[in-house]
Amino acid sequence: MKPNLDLNLLVVFLEVYRLRSITLASESLGLTQPGVSAALKRLQSQLGAPLFVREGRGISPTHAAIKLANEIEPALTAV
Repeated sequence: MKPNLDLNLLVVFLEVYRLRSITLASESLGLTQPGVSAALKRLQSQLGAPLFVREGRGISPTHAAIKLANEIEPALTAV
């Protein structure tokens, strides 16, 4: 992971990861859907890997997203 990563992006990522929905994550975080999508795009750009793929009407995490969530979730939960 890059040292200058914005922690706010990780919070957004984890909520989308947990809920498997940009809409539900935006409601949970009090953000707009475009705001959540933009945050995910910035994080994907910084990491250089796609994090979610569309599946029907929903999204599924990629291998990179699962790995990232497993690495950061315990730390962010502790904070």
